[in-house]
Amino acid sequence: MPEDSIKKIYKESLEESPDMGPETEATRGGAPIASEAETTEKEKALIEHQLEDYAPQGQATPTSKDDDKVKVLQEAEKVREIKVEGRKIEYLLGLVEKNGVPFAVKVAKKTKDACLLDLFHDELVKQKLRP
Repeated sequence: MPEDSIKKIYKESLEESPDMGPETEATRGGAPIASEAETTEKEKALIEHQLEDYAPQGQATPTSKDDDKVKVLQEAEKVREIKVEGRKIEYLLGLVEKNGVPFAVKVAKKTKDACLLDLFHDELVKQKLRP
């Protein structure tokens, strides 16, 4: 069954990869993927680009709801940068512990990765976590 092979690959990737949570720095070959300054600049550019869609020209940007949207977009970008599916699920589960199920589901949706969203849903059901 394809479902069994997916579960096997997911389980193997979890066993082979080091733990990675929201506080763990992502690395490629032992070196950080991007320096903190590069990441900050990249996040700022992403945020500014996304906020342009929310604020009409010439008006101040509202901050209350947009802060949550910006945080969701930042976390979604971090998830996209993780290469191993199992690590992505672990990261999202860390977000569940830190920010709650609804926030983590929003992040998973913003990655625009249907497979990841499905696997994350399966893990939430398995752990009996609800919003």
